[in-house]
Amino acid sequence: MSHPAEPSPSGSPSPEKTGPDGAPGAEGPRPGWLFLVVILLTGAMLYSAAPGWLVAIPLVFAAAAIGLAVWLLRRAPRGMMRTWLVVVMVMAGVNLFMSLGNIALQPVLGPFRECVSSSVTLSGVNECQSEYQNAVERMTGAQLPR
Repeated sequence: MSHPAEPSPSGSPSPEKTGPDGAPGAEGPRPGWLFLVVILLTGAMLYSAAPGWLVAIPLVFAAAAIGLAVWLLRRAPRGMMRTWLVVVMVMAGVNLFMSLGNIALQPVLGPFRECVSSSVTLSGVNECQSEYQNAVERMTGAQLPR
């Protein structure tokens, strides 16, 4: 990298690169970092319907995506990369709260998923639905419409 005062090979002085904080020589994060954040968010979305103990995976992916996006947001110059980082943070935040809800409802959803997957007939599925509604009523204390 040439010094800003030295001429470049073409003979004209090279422009001084500054980072988001205005420090000379510093650059913002590369687009590959944004790609990593998007990969983490995609993993969080794909594992959001995971059964059993795998329900913690989207929580970890969403938290990692938010943490990395915040870290990159502090270093990114103004522009489209900051916009995409904010969009990813919002989506990962929504996924994080959905994952927390899935973990909180796992005692009710786990048996319901198992019941439905083992049911062969429509009456079996209806019985699973009744058991699910009863479990939700016991858990929340609210009467569900039937």
